[in-house]
Amino acid sequence: MDSRPPPPGGQPDLLVIAEVLEAVSRLAICTGQVLEDTNWPLFSVVAGRLVIHAQCVRMADSCFKGIDEAPDPELLADLATAGVTSRASARELLDHYVLVQLEGTAAVFSVLQDHYAKDTRTMSQCIGNALFAARHWVEAAQRGIDGWMVAHARKGIC
Repeated sequence: MDSRPPPPGGQPDLLVIAEVLEAVSRLAICTGQVLEDTNWPLFSVVAGRLVIHAQCVRMADSCFKGIDEAPDPELLADLATAGVTSRASARELLDHYVLVQLEGTAAVFSVLQDHYAKDTRTMSQCIGNALFAARHWVEAAQRGIDGWMVAHARKGIC
């Protein structure tokens, strides 16, 4: 049984959002593995980035709860590249890093989806459908993060 308190205002829990991002990463890996074209490396990179974003969402959740955890070195390096410190608030991590990064990820999925959906081969169309699902879940995670931030801002705690 989950012992976490219910999310405020019915908004998704950050840990659930992190799990969604990891699931999308697995979908990207599975989808990319059936390809025998030049886009497989792109799927691999996007999948890895989604795992880093999920780690950052977990880090924001810990930060919000006052838990000081040592972030993964790969996440720290990525945050530094984006100009965000590891000591940033939960809101800064989510707003200035995760949401910005997820916007780019959704765009990559959209472009790839369009490419594969236009192909007349059944396998390519299946890949296009999988990419539609991946983009949908990334956008759902973005809305969940936005909702979490709004709910907590209204309460004056974020």
